[in-house]
Parts: sequence; structure tokens; C-alpha cells
Amino acid sequence: MTLPCAAPEPQNFLPPSPFPGSYVVPFACYVFWTLAYVLIIRHGFKERTYGMPVAALCANAAWEVLFSLYPAPYKLNHYGNVVWIIADLLILYTCLRFGPAEMTQPLLKKWFRPLVILGVGYVFVLEWTFICQGQDSWGIVLGFAQDLMMAFLFLALFRQRAGLRGQSFWIALSILLGNAGAYFYFLWFPLPPPPPAWPSNALVTTLYVPTALLNLIYTVVLWQRCRREGINPWKNF
Repeated sequence: MTLPCAAPEPQNFLPPSPFPGSYVVPFACYVFWTLAYVLIIRHGFKERTYGMPVAALCANAAWEVLFSLYPAPYKLNHYGNVVWIIADLLILYTCLRFGPAEMTQPLLKKWFRPLVILGVGYVFVLEWTFICQGQDSWGIVLGFAQDLMMAFLFLALFRQRAGLRGQSFWIALSILLGNAGAYFYFLWFPLPPPPPAWPSNALVTTLYVPTALLNLIYTVVLWQRCRREGINPWKNF
């Protein structure tokens, strides 16, 4: 299935390799982000909470639904997006099931579930419009912009909960490494002929650098929190 404003259908599973051993980069993106999702789901069910900030979940779920329908640059991207949307649906389930109990305001507690579903739908329409108007047919700018937003929101979630509930050192580390894989995938690998207004390396780098810094800070504060609570960070899955 394709949507209006879509890029051409992918023909190859992977792009040509720019240098020996470079295929570790795209696989790192998908492996580490998938690991982060699995661990977020695990902690959500185990601790009866949600492990992804609500605004980040709305944006993430919308992006992955959208780019499961849109053609991706290569088949690896498409299959990875399909896996991610399955993971996002499970994270969304934990959010809808356990989220109202996290709310302290009665009105927000009552309307939490409809607001989350409305948020996913709104962001889906917003991103679809951006793709068509901004000609970001493969979601490159959207993806890196969302990563930056998520980096702020994960730190805010940690501060709000003042602890490890719904979070872990390995989730933080996986997000850090997954985003690094995505950045170098974009930077090093040739992509099919781009649509107009193809994002420049400078634009993507401008989005990625603060994201990486915030991801690193998040990883460090979770490491420190683990040590403070007497937990071995490397065993904090």
C-alpha cells in the first residue's frame, strides 16, 4: 500500500556498501532501537507503567505507521519500520492500560486514553502533511527531529519519576547507539535518487548533535541512579 506524496518503491534490500564492514551501521540502528523497544515493553508490563513519554509515543507511533505504509529507501528500512510499529503498538497498550494511574489530575486521569489516541491521530495527519508540503518523502527530517524531541522527553520523564521506574540503563544505551547508527547510516550510505528538497548533511547533523548529547546525558544519569540504588548498571536490563 502506498500513499500520496510517496517516494519510489524500494528495489534493493540494502544500499551499496561504501566501505568494508559498513553494513554494521544500518543494522545497529534497527537492532539497538528494537532492543530499546523490547526493554520498554518489558519494564512497562513488569512495573505496570509506561516507559516512553506520551508525546514521544504519539509521534513515534504515527511516524512508524506512516512509514510502514510509505515506501522506504530500501527494503531493510521497510521491514524494520514494520517491526517497530508492532513494538509501538505494545508500548501504546501499556500506556493506555497503566497511564491513567500515573495521572494526578482527575480530569486528565478521566480523559487520558482518548487524549492519547487523539494525539496519535493528530500527529499522523501533521506528519503526512509535512511529508507532502516539505517533500520529506522518506521521513529523514521528521525522524531526526523526533529523536531530538524524544531525547528531551526521556530526560523529563526521569526527572518526573525521580527513579528507574519504567526505565533502565540498557534502554538509554540502546537509544544512544540506535540514534548513532541512524545518523551514520544517513551520512555514509548512498540512497536512491532523492526527491526535491532532499535534507542536507548539515541539517541532519544540526538535529543529531544535540540529540546525541542529550542521549549521552540520559545514559549517564541512569548509570548514576543505578549505582546510587546499588544496582549494577550492566545488569539493569
